[in-house]
Amino acid sequence: MIKTFVQSQPCIGGYSGRGGSTTGRDKTGVLEVQHGHYARDRAMRLLVLIAQFHLLIFSCAVWAFDLTAGFKAEDLIYPASLLILLISVWSLWSWNLFNRSLFDPYTLFLTSVAVFNGGQAFLEVFHLNENGILNGTFASEIILKSLLLVAMGISGLHLGALLSAGMIRQQPSPGRMVPPVPPQCVRWVAWSMLLMAIPSRLVMVRDAVGVVLSSGYSGLYQQSAATGVGASTNVLSYFFIPGAFFLLAGSKNWLPGRIISAVVILANTAVDFFLGGRSPAVLPLIAFAWLWHRHVRRLPVGLLVTAATAMLVVVFPIVYAVRNASGPERLSISNLQDAFLSIDNPGIATLDEMGGSMATVAHTVELVPSARPYDCGIDYLYAASTLFPNLFWDLHPAVARGLLSSWLVWEVDPFFAEAGGSYDFSCIAEAYLNFGSIGVPAVMLVLGLLYSKFVLWAQRSRDPLKLAMVATYGVFVLKYARTEASWIVRPLVWYALVPYALVLLVARLRPLRARAAEQPSVLNNREPAADFPEQT
Repeated sequence: MIKTFVQSQPCIGGYSGRGGSTTGRDKTGVLEVQHGHYARDRAMRLLVLIAQFHLLIFSCAVWAFDLTAGFKAEDLIYPASLLILLISVWSLWSWNLFNRSLFDPYTLFLTSVAVFNGGQAFLEVFHLNENGILNGTFASEIILKSLLLVAMGISGLHLGALLSAGMIRQQPSPGRMVPPVPPQCVRWVAWSMLLMAIPSRLVMVRDAVGVVLSSGYSGLYQQSAATGVGASTNVLSYFFIPGAFFLLAGSKNWLPGRIISAVVILANTAVDFFLGGRSPAVLPLIAFAWLWHRHVRRLPVGLLVTAATAMLVVVFPIVYAVRNASGPERLSISNLQDAFLSIDNPGIATLDEMGGSMATVAHTVELVPSARPYDCGIDYLYAASTLFPNLFWDLHPAVARGLLSSWLVWEVDPFFAEAGGSYDFSCIAEAYLNFGSIGVPAVMLVLGLLYSKFVLWAQRSRDPLKLAMVATYGVFVLKYARTEASWIVRPLVWYALVPYALVLLVARLRPLRARAAEQPSVLNNREPAADFPEQT
C-alpha cells in the first residue's frame, strides 16, 4: 500500500485508493522518508556551498597575502596547476549534485573556461608539457600569477552558479505556469529568420571559400572589415543559427522541421570546418545537440562522449594542420591523412593549443598596470554600447576605441598585427585588466550567478521557446571563455531576446486575427431570431 501511495502521490498529500485508504502510520512513514531525504540533500548542498566558498577564499588568499613568498616560483607551478585541476573536477561533481546534469550550457561554459584558460595546467599535472607551461615563453613568476588568477576565476564562477542553483525553484508553481506557445508561432518566426539570413549567409560563404582556396585560412583575416551599413550582411547572416534553433523548438512533433533544422546546423559545421574555423563550426553544433537532448529526445551518453572524443582527437587536429593550405591541397584525402599522421599525439596537441589561451592572461599580467592602467570597468561599458548598431559611424565606438584583443596583439607582436593577425582574449584577463586581481573572482562570480540562473530558468520551465533562446545565446557565451565582453552583449538582445519576444507577439496576435477573420462571416450568416436567447 505504501508503494501504491508513493507511485500515485509523489508529493505530500492525502490519498484514497481502490479498496480503502492508507493508514496514518503509512502516511507518517512516507512523510518521514521524504523529509529525511530532503534534509540530507539540503545539508549536503550547504556543505558543498561552504566548501566552494573556502576554495575561493583560499585561492584569493594565496595572491592577496603573498603566501608564495619564501618559495621559488618554479617550485609552486605544479601545486598551482594541481589546484586548477582539482577545482575543475570539484566544480563538475558539485554541479551534478545540484543540477543532476553534466550536459547543459553552464557546464559547457565552465568546461570551456577551464580548458582554454587552464588546459596547460592539466598537461602540467601529468607531466605532458615538454617545454613547460606556454613553452617557457614567460617567467615563472608570471606563470604562477596567471595560474592563480585562473584558479580564482573558476572558483568565483562556480560559486555564483551554485548560489543561483539554490535560488531557482525545481518546478514552477502551478499558479505561475504560462500556457505554452503554439508551435506554429515558433515556426513562423524561425522561417522568417532563416529566409532573412540565408541570402546573406550564402554571399559570405561564397566570398570566404574564394579567399580560402586562394590564400588559406589566414587570408580571411587580411580582408577589410565591413563597417556601417555595409556590415548589414554580416548582421543578417547571424540569424541563420537562431532560425535553426527556433525551428527545432517548434518542431518536436513535426519531422520536416527537425530534419531541416539539423541540415542547417550540419551544413554550417561542414562549411566552417572547410574554411578552417573550429569554434564557428562546433559551437552551434554543441548548442543544437543540447536543445535536441532537452526538447526532442535524450541523446545517449556514449554518443556524446564518442562525438566529443572524435572532435578533439581527429577533426580538430586535421583542421588545424591543413587550414592554411590553399587550392587542391584542401580537398586531397591523402593530404588530410598525411597531416593527421604527422601529429605525434593529436589529443594532447589539441589540449595544448586550446590551453594556449592562457597566454592572454599572462600577457595581461605582464602589461597591466605597468604599461597600461586598470580600465576600472570602462571596457564593460563599451561592450554594453554594442547593443546599438554602427549605422552612424564608420567604426562602432567600441571598435574605434580599440578591442582588447587588438590592443594585445599590437603590444605583443606588431608585425603579426600588421599582417592582419589577431589574438583572442579571455574573460579572466578582461576582469583583471579592469579591476585587478580582486576583479577576477568578483566579475566571474556575477557572471556565474547570472548565466546559470538564465540556464536553469529555461531548463526547469521545460518551455521549448526558452530553451531555444538559451541555446542561441549559449553559442556566443561558450566563446566568451577566450574572448571579451563585446562578443556577448549584442547577441543576447538581437539574436536571443528579440526572436523570443517576436514569438510571444505572434502568439498574442494570432487569436485576435482569427476572431477578426471569423466576425464578418458570423454577422452575414446570423439570423435575426438568434440575436437574443429565448427566456425559459
